[in-house]
Amino acid sequence: MNNMIQLTNKTQLTTPKNTDFLGDAVAQFLLIKSANLQPKSVKTYNESLNCLVISFGPDRDTTTITQTELIYFFGGLNRKPSGIFMVWQACKFFFDWFFQHDPEDNPIREIHMKRPKRDPIKGIDTQQVEKILKKITGPTALRDKALISVLFASALRDTEFCNLRISDINPRTGYIDVRSENAKGRKFRQVCILGTPLKNLNKYLKKIPNPDQDANLWQTRSGEPLTESGIREIVSRSCAAAGLENYSFHDFRRGCALAMKRNGADIKAISHFLGHADLKTTERYLALDDTDNAATAAMFAPLK
Repeated sequence: MNNMIQLTNKTQLTTPKNTDFLGDAVAQFLLIKSANLQPKSVKTYNESLNCLVISFGPDRDTTTITQTELIYFFGGLNRKPSGIFMVWQACKFFFDWFFQHDPEDNPIREIHMKRPKRDPIKGIDTQQVEKILKKITGPTALRDKALISVLFASALRDTEFCNLRISDINPRTGYIDVRSENAKGRKFRQVCILGTPLKNLNKYLKKIPNPDQDANLWQTRSGEPLTESGIREIVSRSCAAAGLENYSFHDFRRGCALAMKRNGADIKAISHFLGHADLKTTERYLALDDTDNAATAAMFAPLK
């Protein structure tokens, strides 16, 4: 489980007194987690641990929960294997935290679970993005073309993308700073965009309503920050105008990764670009098909 999130040394991990009640202990754990994780990740932990609290009751003494009870709890979850793994992972972090000073009493320490293998999910492809860009018209065309092309070329996560500031952009080099407060795992990184995406972005920046460096990059026509739902609406509307299904932020992210792979990028370089901590995560983004097999044979066949 190398890609599991770890609590940082900056966080106070001492279990507070009077938190033997399961509901109170889980609430305290989530409070600690919220200092290091994105809200969406905290929400995932909350939903997973809520299953535990509902099953055992908020007033259950956490120290009395047994390994056998937990085995029955996981076995009784009406979820897909990936969903059960998610609940187990959240519970493991919780119990490891709660019993950090008494690891021998930890009921989950001998309950192991492997992450289910998932087939790669194909995202949007380059031709579809080009089709979308050709169909964008109207008074917000400069912004919307920049938004779609940068979304695809940067492969940023939704929170990273929606919270970009003008100061995060280097319009000359194409480097984009992904600030730690928006990045998964709170890790700063940089990505780089070139070619058409950078040209579209620079055209938009020259006409941006509010050019203040601390202003949000994606703005309404009056210069107000676009909300995440507003940006999703632009993406949805642009896809519909091109006669395509409603592709999600992550579809653009997966599509970028696959396009990079097809253009010859090394998987380690792709993983670094995406901000992944584990190559196995990156592999799930690369939904190669039979045409890729033919391309590989044409380029790398041992005999020609």
